Amino acid sequence: MTRDIDKAAPRRLAGLIDLDPSPERLSGASDLAGLLRLQLAAPLEGDLDRLSPGLCRRLASSMATAASGTPPQSFADLFNHPSPPVELLDLVRRFAKHTRRETGGHLPDEIASILYHASIGLALLRCGSRISKLSLVDLRRGVAGVRGMEWARAVLGDPLAPVAEMLARLSSLDQFPRR
Repeated sequence: MTRDIDKAAPRRLAGLIDLDPSPERLSGASDLAGLLRLQLAAPLEGDLDRLSPGLCRRLASSMATAASGTPPQSFADLFNHPSPPVELLDLVRRFAKHTRRETGGHLPDEIASILYHASIGLALLRCGSRISKLSLVDLRRGVAGVRGMEWARAVLGDPLAPVAEMLARLSSLDQFPRR
């Protein structure tokens, strides 16, 4: 079946070429899942250098000379790294928090929440460091909220399951040094 573009309603055509990813334009789980995939594939330097210019490059350089292996290049690399640099996780937390507070921020709240809670949980689990002032109760609630986003689990799998298990065993976060 062929369609004549000349007969299409102008307003409909305008909607097809509008690439505005603002949260108001997102229509559901598939849009959020697509945007999450893009964010996870995004280079860390692109987003994080706005908060701390040059830090990503300096950390990558120091990791390359240490026994830590290959430095993470993207958000996905960072979240899947066996021993991620706590400084980068903290920077992701700050980025997510900043994005949520920003009027018309470029990420929907759901995606900012995933980045925020994943960075905090993974800093505890893999680095033994506390990068947030969140209480144990609030962190459990946030991690559970992220794990409850079915569309996000379809993209991520369930990397926060070990975090949730660890949090369930704890009576407080006092054993983790604050960064």
